[in-house]
Amino acid sequence: MTILLILNTLAAIASTASAFAALARPGLMTRSTAPTTGERIYTVAYAARAVPFGIVTAIAPFVDRGVPTALVLFAAAAAQLVDIGIATRTRVTSMLAGATVGAIVHLITAIAVLQ
Repeated sequence: MTILLILNTLAAIASTASAFAALARPGLMTRSTAPTTGERIYTVAYAARAVPFGIVTAIAPFVDRGVPTALVLFAAAAAQLVDIGIATRTRVTSMLAGATVGAIVHLITAIAVLQ
């Protein structure tokens, strides 16, 4: 379980770091060399949700091992599954790889905290 908790934390940190990177450079997320005001607003709105969610996803399994934590982790896995769809559609292989690993780790961790 310890290795799984570490992997879950790393996956959550990676997702949170991506949100911070998008804040610093919105073009990373939008693949634009000159992000518009709308693209910058989008990255701020994305980070406003992704950062707290990533923090909770990383910390929750260390605090509780029941249904509430599993729900957080299932939601994190679902968000990563949506990212897989976006990455597939836009052909962003780095996003596809990260989201796939994140989805698998969050899903396995969610199941493990219910045991």
